[in-house]
Amino acid sequence: MKKLIVLTAVLIIWASAHAAQPAVSGDAAYIQNLNRQMHEFVNVEREKRGLKPLQRNRPLLLIALAHSRDMAKRNYLSHVTPEGLDPTARAKKAGFNVEKKMDKSTTRVGVGENLFQGRKAVKENGVTKGYLEKHSVYAKEIVDGWMKSPSHRKNILDKTYTTADYGTVISKDGTVTVTQLFF
Repeated sequence: MKKLIVLTAVLIIWASAHAAQPAVSGDAAYIQNLNRQMHEFVNVEREKRGLKPLQRNRPLLLIALAHSRDMAKRNYLSHVTPEGLDPTARAKKAGFNVEKKMDKSTTRVGVGENLFQGRKAVKENGVTKGYLEKHSVYAKEIVDGWMKSPSHRKNILDKTYTTADYGTVISKDGTVTVTQLFF
């Protein structure tokens, strides 16, 4: 019976992780390249200011992806879920250690988050088709937008963050939703 319960739990987790998969043909490769390019542009901004580059972090990617999927599925854009979970609460709920020892006497608690949502689609004969620019062009637009926003810029240039990752979803209507998490 215990094995059945564990197997059921694993299947539920797997199904939820694979639900709301990108809907536009070719999205998986596009999204992977978009995320890589956003990360490179973010690190260019950090390095221009003498900051260390951020490393990618798979657990953050999974937490960010879950949030982007949730926002796309339930049609909202917010750092706080309808249930009231902020980025740190979502990370903690996913089992991520949200505490980082900065020095002997200082511990930082929490994750940072930037969000982006935009449409990159065109309607032809009543059918919405994905139309996404080259991933490097779109990634630059996204990072430039974040850098123009004081709160997003603050996250990107926070010297206490050492890792970041991106969860990106493209909905059937062509809406691109990105969650960027920092730790």
